[in-house]
Amino acid sequence: RPFELYAVRGDGLVVPEPAALEGKGERFVGFPSNLPEAGPPLLGRAVDLESLVDLARKHRVVTITGPGGVGKTTVLAELGRMLAPEFLDGVAFVALADVNDPSEVLPALAEALDVKEAEGRTLGEGVITLIGDRQALLLLDNLEQVVAAAPDLASLVERCPALRVVTTSRTPLRIAGEQEYSLAPLALPPASETTSAESLEAYPSVALFVERATKTKGSFELTPENGDAVAAVCRRLDGLPLALELAAARLRLLSPEALLERLDRALDLLASGRRDTPERQQTLRATIGWSHSLLTEQEQRLFSRLAVFAGGCTVADVEAVCAEPGESCLDELESLLDKALVQVDGRADRLGMLQTIAEFAREQLAAAGEADAIALGHARRYAERAREIRDGIEGTEQVSSVERGITEEANLQAAIDTLLETARRGDENATELGMQVCGDLWMYWHVRGKNVTAREYATAFLDADARRTPTAGRAGALITAGLASWMLGQYEQSLDEWAEAHRIAAEIGAQREICIAAITQALALIFLDPEVGLRWAEESIETSRAAGFTWAAGIASTVAGILHAVTADPDSSQARHSEALEIQRRLG
Repeated sequence: RPFELYAVRGDGLVVPEPAALEGKGERFVGFPSNLPEAGPPLLGRAVDLESLVDLARKHRVVTITGPGGVGKTTVLAELGRMLAPEFLDGVAFVALADVNDPSEVLPALAEALDVKEAEGRTLGEGVITLIGDRQALLLLDNLEQVVAAAPDLASLVERCPALRVVTTSRTPLRIAGEQEYSLAPLALPPASETTSAESLEAYPSVALFVERATKTKGSFELTPENGDAVAAVCRRLDGLPLALELAAARLRLLSPEALLERLDRALDLLASGRRDTPERQQTLRATIGWSHSLLTEQEQRLFSRLAVFAGGCTVADVEAVCAEPGESCLDELESLLDKALVQVDGRADRLGMLQTIAEFAREQLAAAGEADAIALGHARRYAERAREIRDGIEGTEQVSSVERGITEEANLQAAIDTLLETARRGDENATELGMQVCGDLWMYWHVRGKNVTAREYATAFLDADARRTPTAGRAGALITAGLASWMLGQYEQSLDEWAEAHRIAAEIGAQREICIAAITQALALIFLDPEVGLRWAEESIETSRAAGFTWAAGIASTVAGILHAVTADPDSSQARHSEALEIQRRLG
């Protein structure tokens, strides 16, 4: 809708020269047609686009957030194409990746919209004049590094009542009227299922990988033979579109199986992308590095330290392991969440990182020289968790404690591995703590059927204990090793291990270990000497009752009931089993 600006001459009127009027008015015939060229059809984004179209119709400002490489720019461009018929006054796509100063955002916007400079007004005012009350759509790509310009954008939206703005950013703008939409990675096939090639391609991550692989190598096909490897590659790369595209490009030289074997170092492997994309999007490392470069020093420190967790963590765990003594890291943690470098599972209230981002964080942690210290802090934290799991199983929270152990299993194993590596270097504190953790997990590992794991870890710490000093940790590790030996059919060995545990516990007065070692010796003797075993069981019942160790008294009664049955005393067996059942009912 072009319009002209006129000056009327008359007596007493000062008429400026025509040159002085240039730029005071704007010719608005629509925004420049600058949407990026449409690429291949977007796979797996139909629901996202449908939701975004609805949000853009209802809200003045929509911010698409998500981790680097998730495809925010591509989705934004496609959204613009879908909404273009509804915004007849114009749709403009403005790339801001190269703008690093928040004060340069409005000038960059003015340049993209072809707003002319004019004396007596700012470029921001020129943009406002240009848009006015017209129904227009601004698509602003990559705002995370200049998010401080959010107030300028809020003012623009306020003064242009029909304007809609959709942005992409790794962090929300936090302005009035903003609606955030978190763009997730593409859906993944579950690890627990083996499915046909056709079923696998129904998952968008696999479909994208196959589509890009076919472009890379025309003969590539998804087959029953390579389907499991392709699915595993997609899971290892978290369904990130950029990572999947870079991985598919490697199929010129590698089979899917060979590619999967090399993904332990995904950031090094996925290092050659398309040359027609910004440099920061050509490699996975550069994409994550871009986000990392925008963090403050404190945020970068927390980001790297979070790499120590395996399988997620809670906020309390983060504070215990990663915060400086006496300080809080909640503000930095919230910032990492905003920037999509940390994910949150709303159902379980757990935090985690995508695997590729965690790999980058581990590199930063090693480069900072903090890896060993943070790993030991993590090990101490999960030693506490192991003790809590033990106390819950031996108390009134048996089911929930086992469930908690399952949730934290990866962290527990990482902690034990750290302690074992440190113990083998001669660290006595790590040796004792490692034996303690093995002792605390004895029943958890038993319930989970992890007898080989229990035996390997317990004996490894016992072997690393050069001093052989009688401690509660050593007694506990012997109890764990003995139970694993018994479950594996090595009854004489289990008896030796449990007898040594009882001797140590009695020497140092470790009452809990005395009770349990007596029970376990009775258990070992079921197949070797039931009469002696019965005496141990009865002794354990009395010891446990005297110590107020109700759970142990219940277990001892169960073992005593078995031994009475073996020794042909059914009435005593029934009595002891009834006692055990009554105790278990009380414990819940």
